[in-house]
Amino acid sequence: MALVRASDEDRQRVIGVLQRHTEEGRLSLDEFSDRVGTVYAAKTLDDLRAAVVDLPALARCPPPSPRPPPVGDLCPGHRRGGGLRGRLRAAQVAREPCHERQSAA
Repeated sequence: MALVRASDEDRQRVIGVLQRHTEEGRLSLDEFSDRVGTVYAAKTLDDLRAAVVDLPALARCPPPSPRPPPVGDLCPGHRRGGGLRGRLRAAQVAREPCHERQSAA
């Protein structure tokens, strides 16, 4: 393969992959740090591949839902009222974490 220079965007993408693998327990923080150093020193795409070659491919995240959840799916503290204000609040709540799920964690 021809030596293709790596861009900053390529480096950031690989660092994101390394972060996910670290969150999932495949890399220790020391390994993550070492590999991030390798990524920042990488000059070509082949150099970047070396940082992730021994890691499995990650599943893609599903795209976010374009609509807020139905009223019945909202927790009691987030029930919406009627009218435009209620619909706007429901849209805002759909982007906020539920306070009940936060307290259970």
